Amino acid sequence: MKATWRKNIVWLLLLAAALAALMLYNAPERTVMRWYDRHFVSMTDNTAPTHTAIVNVWTGDNGHEIREYLVTTRGFGSSCRYYGVFYSPDNLPASFQNGGETLTAVSDTEWTWQGQRGDHGLVRQLEPNWFYFEAKF
Repeated sequence: MKATWRKNIVWLLLLAAALAALMLYNAPERTVMRWYDRHFVSMTDNTAPTHTAIVNVWTGDNGHEIREYLVTTRGFGSSCRYYGVFYSPDNLPASFQNGGETLTAVSDTEWTWQGQRGDHGLVRQLEPNWFYFEAKF
């Protein structure tokens, strides 16, 4: 009887470890970075795109333009979260969809922003002109 109990505990621990590894692998930031690494060349040379992200071009009130690649979302309705990368020709960070919210520096390469309705997000520079973003509503 004790051997069966121990076997069950071992199987439960293995299952928990597998689920934790799967959740870590599918974390939104990791998903975006795998996508970015896989499609970077097609986004930077003028070949036919190989990516499947939603692409938007947003121009802010100040004329600053970004090309956004929306890679993945989580949640529904008012609890939606957006993750992706954007290209900024003038190497300036921007809030989600270039909405004009004020960016607060966390470090030399990372900023946060806060909207008026409780929405907020994060922007992190990956390399010159390329930024990772998260937006939460």
